[in-house]
Amino acid sequence: MNICVVGLGLIGGSFCKTISKRTVHSCFGIDANEDTLNKAINDGSIKDIITLSRLSEMDMTIVCLHPKQTIEFIKNNADKFKTGSIVIDSCGVKGEIVSSVSDVLKEKGVTFIGCHPMAGREFSGYDFSLENLFDNASFISTPSEDTPREIVENLKELMQTIGFKKFVVTTPQEHDRIISY
Repeated sequence: MNICVVGLGLIGGSFCKTISKRTVHSCFGIDANEDTLNKAINDGSIKDIITLSRLSEMDMTIVCLHPKQTIEFIKNNADKFKTGSIVIDSCGVKGEIVSSVSDVLKEKGVTFIGCHPMAGREFSGYDFSLENLFDNASFISTPSEDTPREIVENLKELMQTIGFKKFVVTTPQEHDRIISY
């Protein structure tokens, strides 16, 4: 599977490092910072730096940007994602993101699942990303009622392979209620 990570900060960089070292999947990267992309290429975290036009080659895209940027990126590039592919995010809020992008992607034949890896550090940026950041952490997913079960199971398998111990399925509203508490 070809997986693109958009935004190679702490979470995105950790996804790249973990996917590249613990799975058979090919990981690609998009980031605004050329130095970050070069570091990811040089340390083997990504197979290649890609342009937006190559999103059509990706089976999964993991968007690791701030919430507003996540919504803008997905909406602005909805036509570029591969039909039949999966797009997930990594934001700590779900309601606004899911309601803003799910229908846009569904119209294009792309499945969106709002996600939240419950992991982090007191530092940010690619330089602090870790291959083991997700070890024993929880991964929260918010698939819609019509998301095919097979897609959710495949996502669960991937996340467990890269180290998440617990895979939680909930609604965007329940996620936001619990996180805000």
